[in-house]
Amino acid sequence: MQVYLLKADTVSALQHFVDLAPLDSWIECLVTDQGGEYMSVEACEYLQSKSVEHTTMPAHTPEFNGVVERFNQMIMNMVRCLLHDSGLDHNLWGEALHTAMIIYNHLPHCVNGGKSPLHVWSGEAPLLEHIWTFGCQAHLLVPNRLCCKLDDCL
Repeated sequence: MQVYLLKADTVSALQHFVDLAPLDSWIECLVTDQGGEYMSVEACEYLQSKSVEHTTMPAHTPEFNGVVERFNQMIMNMVRCLLHDSGLDHNLWGEALHTAMIIYNHLPHCVNGGKSPLHVWSGEAPLLEHIWTFGCQAHLLVPNRLCCKLDDCL
């Protein structure tokens, strides 16, 4: 699973996501709620060029898409927990969302036969050494050549 925080450029994010699909798999169908960003001529032409079927559901009817709504609720619960536990401001929700998705993608799921979504997508077991505690204190090291004698270079 991948998250894109969008303001305006939905089509390029959609193109990036579809192009990320491994060669031995493909995206067959995109289901949307008739949002205008996916109904544009550019988006429809791109999906058609990639042989991706675009299916729409009635707008403002989450009951038709229960699996996705439950997933969104679970991820947003993770975001709230990450922000609460770290003590960071709510304006960092986007960073917490990316972290929640990284955690989700690295966890094994019984639906995938005990493999993580990342393992299923890439075919390789995910590495965990780059995952740090969300909101942990970090220091930027400034090279000595850029520091004055009395500056704090950490």
